[in-house]
Amino acid sequence: MLTAATANLSAPATRDTTNRKNMMLLIQLRWIAVVGQIITIALAQWLIAVELPLQSMALVLGGLVTLNCVSWLWLRGRTEVSNRALFLALILDVTALTAQLYLSGGASNPFTGLYLMQVTLAAV
Repeated sequence: MLTAATANLSAPATRDTTNRKNMMLLIQLRWIAVVGQIITIALAQWLIAVELPLQSMALVLGGLVTLNCVSWLWLRGRTEVSNRALFLALILDVTALTAQLYLSGGASNPFTGLYLMQVTLAAV
């Protein structure tokens, strides 16, 4: 029979497992985002002939790749992931998205709807 004391002890382990899975999912989504951004930037620059600040945008992409590699290495050595770590990762992702949108047209950029994905992930 599960007592209140036992239930309280098992709750953090479940949360930590869920947070670890969420961090792994975030890393996978970040790789998809990096590939998507590379394709989108390339198509906009060379197919549609939109002038973009490629060096600055590449710097942001490099930051995302570095963040992903560091996150993956950090996660390999951990069984527990805090809410604070997930929050920080999401903040860094939103910062990178904000930088890319700023560099590629600001609020008039049609990709501003991608902020909804970040809000959805944060809610989960």
